[in-house]
Amino acid sequence: MYLKNLVTLVIGMLIGGTLGTAVLGAAGIVNVAGTVKAAFTQSEIFVPQVGVHAAEISLKSLDGASIRLSQFRSKPVVINFWATWCPPCRDEMPLLQETAERYSNDLVVLGINFDEPDALVRSFVDEFGITFPILLDPGGQIGDLYRVSAFPTTIIVDEAGVIQVVHIGQLFAGDLDRYMTQLKVGQ
Repeated sequence: MYLKNLVTLVIGMLIGGTLGTAVLGAAGIVNVAGTVKAAFTQSEIFVPQVGVHAAEISLKSLDGASIRLSQFRSKPVVINFWATWCPPCRDEMPLLQETAERYSNDLVVLGINFDEPDALVRSFVDEFGITFPILLDPGGQIGDLYRVSAFPTTIIVDEAGVIQVVHIGQLFAGDLDRYMTQLKVGQ
């Protein structure tokens, strides 16, 4: 959708004049008066990168609680997108659990599972002894919003809700130590 809107906008701008207005109008980008209106939704505009405010996350946890990212604004938050079938996700899960325990007073860790059945996720959580909140992302809508293209992907948000780290791929202890130092977690 984003690419289609962008291409249509560029074509309309290049054509210009009445024909350009007609192309943009047909795409819903220009209203009848010929003025440009909002062509992109919030999710099409959001690009998770360092220095950008994190988009709101509102999902149910594996335990059925409603969890919102904004409820943790007083602490940095590690958001880990993962799946049970992903070997690097399995490998880094004990490190995330250890980090959640080590910095429990200073940091929140959230695991966001990508579109898998509750029973499968619960079995995985039990196997690894995970105690931090595991959120379910049915249909992968939050993963799409955060443009997750590989698992695992970890995004670390500071206490003000600003993205400080985007890490694609498996986290290792040195990575997490560096990120915690960068955010002054536990100091």
